[in-house]
Parts: sequence; structure tokens; C-alpha cells
Amino acid sequence: MPPDALQLEVRDEDGYLLGIGDLGWSVPRLIAEADGRGPHSAPEAVYADRRRQNRLVNAGWTVLRFTWDDTLRPDYIPWTIRQAIANARHR
Repeated sequence: MPPDALQLEVRDEDGYLLGIGDLGWSVPRLIAEADGRGPHSAPEAVYADRRRQNRLVNAGWTVLRFTWDDTLRPDYIPWTIRQAIANARHR
């Protein structure tokens, strides 16, 4: 279940950049974000992340967010990604 791309650019039909996902799976339209405490804790960053996530979701993408603590649970991230891919197949 490796991603199709790291830093996947997602664009709309006009070529407008909707966002860049840390990890991306194109066919199920899935983005996984690694939210570090430093880069994502400032209010401006939080607001920008929310706007970008809304653009991606409105374009039909699923966005999953993970933290450093999530990496300490070895099964959690792969399980969550597999579930999102399975759910995308049922749409």
C-alpha cells in the first residue's frame, strides 16, 4: 500500500492547485498528511491547512491527518489508510 507519490499535487480541471498532500494515492483519491507540531501549530498554518483540506474534500478527495504520536502505534496508520482505500472502493 505504498503511496503513488510523495508531495502529490492535486489540481482541478482548470489546472488550479488545490493542495499538495504529503502522501497521495491517486485512484482512491486519498491524501495522508503528517502534521508536525512546529509547522502546523501556528494559527495561520492551522487556518491554511483547513482551507486546503476543504478544497481537497470538495474536489472528492479524502484527507487523513496523522501526528507523531500516531507513528508510535505501528498498526494504526496502515490500518487507517487501508480502511480509507476500502471505503473509496465502495463509493
